[in-house]
Amino acid sequence: MKTVADHPSTLVGIKRLAKHRKRDLHISHTEALDVAASQAGYANYRHARNQLSNRAPLKSTPSGQRSPIWITAYWRDKHGGTGRETLRITARPEWGSLLRPQDLSAARGLRRFRADAADHLESRQDLADQQAARRAVCEAARTLQFMEATGLRPLTRQVSHLAQQGRSLPRRDHASYWCHPETQALIAVDEPYAAPDSILPLRQAWALQTGAAIAVTKWDGMYFPESATLYFTSHDGRESELRSFVERLDREPIPVSAEDWTGESAPYSPLFLSPARVQTGRAKRGRPTAKYVGMVRRNAVVYGQVLLGGCWRPNATMPLVAHKEVGDLLKELLENGGLRTRAYGRVENIRSELDEWVQREYRTQKELSSEEFNRLYYNDWTPSQLSPSARIDRLEALLRKHYPDSVPLRGLLRCLVAARKDLAR
Repeated sequence: MKTVADHPSTLVGIKRLAKHRKRDLHISHTEALDVAASQAGYANYRHARNQLSNRAPLKSTPSGQRSPIWITAYWRDKHGGTGRETLRITARPEWGSLLRPQDLSAARGLRRFRADAADHLESRQDLADQQAARRAVCEAARTLQFMEATGLRPLTRQVSHLAQQGRSLPRRDHASYWCHPETQALIAVDEPYAAPDSILPLRQAWALQTGAAIAVTKWDGMYFPESATLYFTSHDGRESELRSFVERLDREPIPVSAEDWTGESAPYSPLFLSPARVQTGRAKRGRPTAKYVGMVRRNAVVYGQVLLGGCWRPNATMPLVAHKEVGDLLKELLENGGLRTRAYGRVENIRSELDEWVQREYRTQKELSSEEFNRLYYNDWTPSQLSPSARIDRLEALLRKHYPDSVPLRGLLRCLVAARKDLAR
């Protein structure tokens, strides 16, 4: 199946070709962009971007006035450097018309942000460095672009049901769940790293077997442009609706990325004030206490999270055998626990956090091989034969046994309390 042009004429095509050249030639992403641009007839990627640039992150339309939205992330690195990264985008509605403040945590690309004003989203915590801040801002911008283009909104109900339906989807990765407020369609989106050539035939066969509908877009996606491919899945048909989402996204401009940063880089203070914030006349809240990777405080240590960084974990190492048991319990609880949407999201948060923590506790291939790591918190599991409530009790016992009392541990335990209450309803 041919999925990429040998001589692309757009930046989208050049980036798509670069994905293939990176894999085929085993070169860096920057080198692959230059190779792809050269095949398109340009001196290098910078030359192509200058000639073909259409870099507005949200597309302008003839009808309706567009509103500015600012997205800001603050950062502090371990060397004492600080700053802020702010990107201005435009959309037909203000961000508050795209989603409610309480829905921010339901969208992966927006969960690090809070509502500062009607025209401004601001990072809740400082990021680990300048590049991490840019990545966070750009992922938030891509998520808003995706929502405006498709009309989809973060799903806050039936998440566990939708996740379980797609458990057998080949190579499922970086999944998120959405709904359409008008049609009430429930849509799963995932963004695996694999190229469409290798994964699409498997997914088409799966769709025929399960009766699901799938579609893939050429747009570079929310999670990781140039490296991941965005797929739609509907378990109740809706092929024409998926096609309409793909058609809209395929017409969208190239999504912003940290590698091609076009926003403002400024000192940490004074804090950014958007026009809507200024109009309120209210004092702006201060930023959280400074932190840097390696800082230890009250049984917790700051670590650099994958892609973003600047998060706390308990200052301890849980044995791998305990990680495996915890991972199996979480996987079984998520897939067969019958959790409601809110509790499902909280348990999913526990899994995501522990998946990050174990990478910091065992940092070498000798301590933890890639193959073993990939099995700990995702993929198949060994059934426990415990009831859902007993699984939660066992999870709590294991976490309390192997981690000291600390803010990050208490955060996971609160998620378990919420799940336990959900099961009792």
